[in-house]
Amino acid sequence: MDKKSLITKYLNQKSSTTRQHQSIQTRECKTTGQDIIKRTKRKYRCRVRSPETIRRTKQIRRNKANARERRRMHNLNEALEKLRRTLPQLPDEPKLTKIETLRMANNYIYALRQILSDDQKEENEAVAATHHGQSFYLSVDNELSAVER
Repeated sequence: MDKKSLITKYLNQKSSTTRQHQSIQTRECKTTGQDIIKRTKRKYRCRVRSPETIRRTKQIRRNKANARERRRMHNLNEALEKLRRTLPQLPDEPKLTKIETLRMANNYIYALRQILSDDQKEENEAVAATHHGQSFYLSVDNELSAVER
């Protein structure tokens, strides 16, 4: 073969390879009669990793997960300790467990809610009695003095 035919053959092979390569990395979309070339993600080869590298990677991930869990538990314990200090407690009582602290807090909140509800009822009754032209408390005092006579 002469030089010119070798060059032509090489160029044809190269352009054929280039077209194949482009078709792998891009695709054509038809929109309103125009060809738009969109890039697609490259496919990278997976690296072959040694067992030692895999073991080290797993160990690093495990250490990071353990550190996150320690931080989470530390924050949870701090919050529970703050809740323990907020709850009323006798001086000689032992430290409440986590579940005891949560149950005690629930009961304490319920009791406070009941007290507020009872106070609201008494206040509403007093307002209703004074609204009718007489004081509730005065009417009770008058009844007591009438009974004493």
